[in-house]
Amino acid sequence: MYKFVKVTSLYQKALTSWSNTEKRGAKLSYSEAMDSINYQAYGWSDFYESELGKFGVESTQIIANSDFHQQLWAQENQVDKSGLDLLIEQLKRLKPDVVLFEDSHTYGGKILEQIKIDVPSIKCTVGFNCAPCSPSALEGFKAFNFVLTCTLGFKVEMEKAGVNTYLINHAFHQPVLDRIQLSNTVEHDTVFVGGIFLGTDFHNRRRKLIENLINKAGSLTIYGYLNESISWKRKITNSIIPGHNYSRGLKRQIRTPKFGLEMYQVMRDSKIVLNNHIDAVKEY
Repeated sequence: MYKFVKVTSLYQKALTSWSNTEKRGAKLSYSEAMDSINYQAYGWSDFYESELGKFGVESTQIIANSDFHQQLWAQENQVDKSGLDLLIEQLKRLKPDVVLFEDSHTYGGKILEQIKIDVPSIKCTVGFNCAPCSPSALEGFKAFNFVLTCTLGFKVEMEKAGVNTYLINHAFHQPVLDRIQLSNTVEHDTVFVGGIFLGTDFHNRRRKLIENLINKAGSLTIYGYLNESISWKRKITNSIIPGHNYSRGLKRQIRTPKFGLEMYQVMRDSKIVLNNHIDAVKEY
C-alpha cells in the first residue's frame, strides 16, 4: 500500500478563528493541535485522510500555512527550519509516495520540481485548482502528474492549456453532521456564506444577485468578505482589481465570515442557503 500526504493551505481567517477559540494554545502537542483544528472541519480538513485510511492507505496532513502547527512540529522534532524548507523536511521524514497540494499556485512549477528532487520517495504529485488562472499559473500546473478541479469549465480550460486534469465533484463529509446541533431552530430565513470579490471572472454576477435580493426582499443574512484579499487575486490572475463597488445595502448586511463547524451550523439553522458560482465557470 502507498503513503499519502495532503499539503493543506487554509484561509487565514479560518486559522485566526481556530486560534481565537482554541484556548489551550502552547499546552497542546502537535498531534493534539492537529486533532483540534481538524475537528472544526475547515476546508477539506482531514476528510481525505480519514476516508483513505479505510482502504489501508497511510495518510497524513500538513497544514503548510499554519505557523502555529508548523513551528510546533519543528519544536517537537528538533528542526530549526521554517517555510518551504520545513515542509521539505517533513516530507523527507514521511517518505510519501503520493502528495496532494491544495495550493497549486504556490507549489507548482519550479518549487514542485525542487520538492521532487529533495524528496525522492514521491512518485506522484497531484494539484488542485478551482479558480481563475493566469497563464503563468497554468504553466506551473504542468509540473504535477495531474490536477484536480471541481468544475467542468475549469477542466476544459486547463486541458486546453495542456494540463492533465480530472474532475472531482463537490462532496460532503457526512461525519460533520455529528459535530453540529441538529435541532429545528431557525435563526435565518435566507443566508449566504462566502466571498464577494469583484474583477474579471470572479463574483460580479454573485454581487448583482445578492444586491437584487436585498433590494427586493429587504433582508439577507451574509457571513462573508468583500474585496479585501487583493494580493492573492493578483497572484492567481494578474488581473487589475477594480475599486470596491458594493451597494450600501450589501455592506450593511455583511457579518464576520464563518468557517468550518460554525459555517455548517449557520446553514443548518437557516430556511434557505443561497449560493452562486464564480463567473469563470461560464456556461458550466
